[in-house]
Amino acid sequence: MIILLIWLLGMGTVCYGNEFIGQKKIITKDIHEVGMDNIYSQYSGHDLSNLWLNIDNQTLGFFGKNKQHMLIIFDQVKKKNKRTYSVSASRSIDSNDCQFKGEINVKAIHFIDDSIRKRGLKIAKENSDIELINRMKYPRGIILSTYDLRYHSNSSCGYMNGIIRTNIYFKNNQIYYDDLDKAISDSFSNNSSISKCYLKTKEKSVDCHWGQWRIPMSGDLDIGAGEFIPNNRYYKYGWKVYRNK
Repeated sequence: MIILLIWLLGMGTVCYGNEFIGQKKIITKDIHEVGMDNIYSQYSGHDLSNLWLNIDNQTLGFFGKNKQHMLIIFDQVKKKNKRTYSVSASRSIDSNDCQFKGEINVKAIHFIDDSIRKRGLKIAKENSDIELINRMKYPRGIILSTYDLRYHSNSSCGYMNGIIRTNIYFKNNQIYYDDLDKAISDSFSNNSSISKCYLKTKEKSVDCHWGQWRIPMSGDLDIGAGEFIPNNRYYKYGWKVYRNK
């Protein structure tokens, strides 16, 4: 069965299907155009494992229609071949801890239109804005991947799969996790995932989206302006402790 997901993020809209479709339908809000050429072949020899490891323990997630607090961490990521990475992951929902093993499959790497960055860099240099220069001097891009996880230690944990969007920048022909705007952007996020969780069988599924610093398509769960703040209507679903941190 073909599953079509329409992903609306703060940075863009991506359409996917069973065989990863719609790469040319990426639309961004604050960047006019994403380079349409898939440049993965240029970087297939690179090891991207570190991009998906948990950064500063800032991965947030929710499970199901009540948006139960969910913690997911990719504990280990190892490259298997040009496109596939083996993954060991941990998930915790209401003190129910699960261990998973599975794979990440890289589908595409795209440059973000560099003309906007170059214009911004020119303005920054004209105004001797060192902070802006440091943010603008590297080309940006995105990695689009799918992942699939299966229970490892407890059959009641079921399965997880979905799509991951990873924001990156390029420096000296290497790929780095893009945190250049972390200090100044209220909507900063990375490794944003639209996911499904399946309970024992793949006949029934629930939404279980997650991401770092912000959760994509979280509805009214996130009411924060400068940072993630959970809506108090969801406190009873595990979010009260997080709010009081």
